[in-house]
Amino acid sequence: MTAAPAVMPYMRESDLVGAIFAGAQNRPAEELVTALRKGNHLRKYGRRGKPKTHYFRLSHDDKELVWDSSNGKARSIPLGSVIKVQQGQTTEVFLRDPLPEYEALSFSLVYTEGKSDKKLRSLDVICKSMPEFETWFWGIQLVIAWAQQLEMQQDAAAVAVQEASSAAQNEPKPSANGIATSASLSDEKLQEFKQIAAALQPTPQPSITAKAPPALQPTPSVTAAATGIAAGPTRQRLSGLLGLPEKREIGDCYIWGDWGDLEGFASCAAAETGALQSCCAPVMVANTHALDIIQVAVGARHAALLTRGGEVYTWGSGQGGKLGNGSTAGSFFPYQVTRLSGKGTVAVACGHSYTAAVLADGSMYTWGTGLGGQLGLGPSVVNAVWPMRVAAGLDSIR
Repeated sequence: MTAAPAVMPYMRESDLVGAIFAGAQNRPAEELVTALRKGNHLRKYGRRGKPKTHYFRLSHDDKELVWDSSNGKARSIPLGSVIKVQQGQTTEVFLRDPLPEYEALSFSLVYTEGKSDKKLRSLDVICKSMPEFETWFWGIQLVIAWAQQLEMQQDAAAVAVQEASSAAQNEPKPSANGIATSASLSDEKLQEFKQIAAALQPTPQPSITAKAPPALQPTPSVTAAATGIAAGPTRQRLSGLLGLPEKREIGDCYIWGDWGDLEGFASCAAAETGALQSCCAPVMVANTHALDIIQVAVGARHAALLTRGGEVYTWGSGQGGKLGNGSTAGSFFPYQVTRLSGKGTVAVACGHSYTAAVLADGSMYTWGTGLGGQLGLGPSVVNAVWPMRVAAGLDSIR
């Protein structure tokens, strides 16, 4: 009997190559899933009384939504059993004790419970802010689509094993329709997430001695109301020396110290309202809760970080365009370098007045001040406010 093929134990950030319009923002899929993995405190309705605050997060394999109950025990819902994700306060639990002022921040997971009777239940939660709601409402739908896609693959593998066994024994082959599959998502808006999930399935990991992969292309953004999705190619990156780690770890970025001068502060203050993170003890970089960070590079007045999914974020002084965001304005908080989105960056570095990144295909991009030719873009480039590929002399080098 042939064993069923192995499946990916959890979504890899390097496979989340799409972008989703979550509310009014274009968010990388990696950000949404990482935020759910790290978790947050949400208010949950119970069967009795007012909603109470619980800590919600994804399980280690991304297949369940877990929260800590009032008695200290962890409870969970298999995401493969969810049949609907609906916004607002429309379920029986919500209608029993509604809070209209939080209508826009509320959503429910309608799921089946039990193996035989399949009772319908709902998990009803309220978020604290609109950004938090958009992260959870759209992020959970993406993970549900992936979980159900994985479950259907497992069912198909089980059918293949049964067919092979029946053929060997000259018995009638079982029909694929006889195998129960995960419940389909009833909301039409969620169909696009199934198409995204189809692109998240694993491909065989390349060996360490394998030749370099072909050039990677950016993946098109995905809107929440789109009807046709062009799924981009999945990226392959080793997570750990010999492949996927046995235990998933999520990276945070901490900083400490002072700016040292007012030039960088003035650059940021002119662009946005914010607060300097000057401290004598390590503190987490603001606005990075949804990022899984694997590398940080620091220049004189700016910094860059790299996520596990290959996305680059920069912040600090933008003089000369070294943040790569299309302007010379500074930023108090990390913002994504959108021109590198979906290209699979594997390393990033910061100089005094420039930034550089290396992609999985071996190409190099630089941006910032080109004084003395330090960008490698030729004598005609004085400043580059967007990442530009270093072509001369490097095309044949990987």
